[in-house]
Amino acid sequence: MKVTAILKGRVDSNKEIPIQIRVNIGDKRAFHPTGIKVTKGQFKKGRVVDHPKASQYNEEIKRLIVIYQAQNIEGFQKKTKKIDFYLFLQQCIDQWEKTKRPGTVRIYRSLMNLLKEYRPTLSLHEIDLRFLNEWKAHRLSQVEENTAWSNFSKLRAVINEAVKLELITKYPFKDFVMPVYSQGVPEYLEKEEVKAIEEKLPELNGLAHYGYWFLIACHTAYRVSDIIAFKPKEHIKKARIVVHTAKEGTIVSIPFTDKLRGYFEAIQYKPLGVAEETYREKIKTIAAAAGIKKDISTHTARHTAAVNMASAGLSLEVVAKILGHDDLRSTRVYFKIVNKKLDEDFNSFMNYMG
Repeated sequence: MKVTAILKGRVDSNKEIPIQIRVNIGDKRAFHPTGIKVTKGQFKKGRVVDHPKASQYNEEIKRLIVIYQAQNIEGFQKKTKKIDFYLFLQQCIDQWEKTKRPGTVRIYRSLMNLLKEYRPTLSLHEIDLRFLNEWKAHRLSQVEENTAWSNFSKLRAVINEAVKLELITKYPFKDFVMPVYSQGVPEYLEKEEVKAIEEKLPELNGLAHYGYWFLIACHTAYRVSDIIAFKPKEHIKKARIVVHTAKEGTIVSIPFTDKLRGYFEAIQYKPLGVAEETYREKIKTIAAAAGIKKDISTHTARHTAAVNMASAGLSLEVVAKILGHDDLRSTRVYFKIVNKKLDEDFNSFMNYMG
């Protein structure tokens, strides 16, 4: 199915031509009026340009295109209550690919995958307050609150788009309480705690495979999505490890050091091989066995790598590059932790000196 806006019809006395929505389904074609007329020079590549009402007209054209795409029918049913959410989101993604960064578009694709895992079929009108609360409880059972906040922020942006296009009238986020985003100190492991896990793994037999993957993440700052997608035979290239990060869509290349080679040899270069939830349970068990009292998650490894990189003296820019951050503000939180530790240690020294 293909839906586009075109000029079609007679030229009037003002040299204006009607804009129509053309719907192609297989070998069938249908045209639907928009009520908009412009001159030939004011319409380029499916958009109105150089017209006083260009913005207004383009929004209306966009609204009609999305509705036809979402309905996948020849007729126009504006008041339908069964607009497929995933089809609508896909149409949004297709348009955002032209205006948003690749990393941002990948986040919306990830949102679609998360929601499909939770609810394989979903219409726009099924996303109500009850659905939001239920999915919130589900996500918070799996991830940290900041991650859940990010998920719901992106979902809210999609719903806002649907409201703007008049596809829904009742706003589900009106009374919804968003997950709380915290700028607090992220949970991370000291290098001694990382060492404790490494020393414990030979005793854990069936858990060792997951423990070594956790150690790999502690030394590379990979997210769990990157760990799950990692294929050693594809991503390890001679003396480097090259990963196309799932969230930001950036390419991160780091040296394949002897330490990392040792970890991969321990797992015989096999992929992680389990879903995030299973991996999370495994590493919690491993941490407890190593005597670590912290409530770690799959994201703890990334925080651990970032803080210890900063502690080792790597620059802000280098750490940001390894993390795949476009915005240095996202990286500075780890340097604030290191600076706070430095201040505490210096104050201890001053107290010792009397």
